[in-house]
Amino acid sequence: AVVGSTSAAVVPSSAQAAPSQVYVVHGLPLDNAGTLVDVYAGAAGDAVDKAGLVAGDFKFKQVAGPLALAPADYTVYVAKPTASDDGKLAADEVIFSKTLKVPSGLNLSAVASLDAAGKPTINVFANDLSKAASGGGRLSIRHAAAAPAVNVDLGYLPFSRLFSFFVRSYG
Repeated sequence: AVVGSTSAAVVPSSAQAAPSQVYVVHGLPLDNAGTLVDVYAGAAGDAVDKAGLVAGDFKFKQVAGPLALAPADYTVYVAKPTASDDGKLAADEVIFSKTLKVPSGLNLSAVASLDAAGKPTINVFANDLSKAASGGGRLSIRHAAAAPAVNVDLGYLPFSRLFSFFVRSYG
């Protein structure tokens, strides 16, 4: 599997703007066999075959990155896992695509999942990397999938679940 940074052909030029660090998360349960896909990205508006490979044979629940991307609009293509076999993406290999805006100097996660209608989509989240308070930590929880609500148990002592402020529901 190829998991790495995009090629120079993929990264649009941007004068002296700080790149963003982008993690790509495969959260598309398209089948029960591991759901392999290839992920490509290219400058928004460019032809499909100009997109560069970001991750080949990318498995469900796998994370790629961080990728350093110049600030720009990108079209991300999720393709059949055989798309990378010849090194070029063809339109008939694309499962779905979405154009995403990458701003300057952020740390982002792009999460592919199913929307409420059961269609594939990509949601982008900013990752908070600011320093946590002394003795504390930081946990980010995103519920982007078309799935039932989840409970997140933040209890650290056996009886802490009795106090509602340690348990949160998302969905």
